[in-house]
Amino acid sequence: MRFEPDAVTESTLLDDKRQIDFDAKVIWGFVASIVVALFVTGYLAFGVLGLGLALGFLVFLSLVWGIATGMG
Repeated sequence: MRFEPDAVTESTLLDDKRQIDFDAKVIWGFVASIVVALFVTGYLAFGVLGLGLALGFLVFLSLVWGIATGMG
């Protein structure tokens, strides 16, 4: 017996995909705003040295994230 999705099933799957895509865009926008704020704050507080500090902090956070999620 073959499964043939009806219009309701397809609509629900499309709605779920749209919601996941929207959530991903919101999360990446939030992450991007934090990264920009980190670099701007570092630059305003410490000048060029602050950019290096911000970059080092991002590398540290990425390592922690990788270890915490099992990808590192």
